[in-house]
Amino acid sequence: MAKLTMRLLDGPLADGAKVVTSMDSRIRPVLAGGGRTTLRCGSCAFPVARRIDPESVRGLVLRCPRCHRDNALPD
Repeated sequence: MAKLTMRLLDGPLADGAKVVTSMDSRIRPVLAGGGRTTLRCGSCAFPVARRIDPESVRGLVLRCPRCHRDNALPD
């Protein structure tokens, strides 16, 4: 399984940004699927998404449930 470190987003998000975050009080990945890649937070390396196809989250902002930083796929 491949591991990919995401790019941190600093500063305010653009209007209309699609942010995916956990609504659960437990700290666990925001997304899980049937792909082959784990996306890690660019700040704390927590697995924000597991077993996904990275292209399926292109254009989304994934908020890390551990450190609460905003991440996106690398360019």
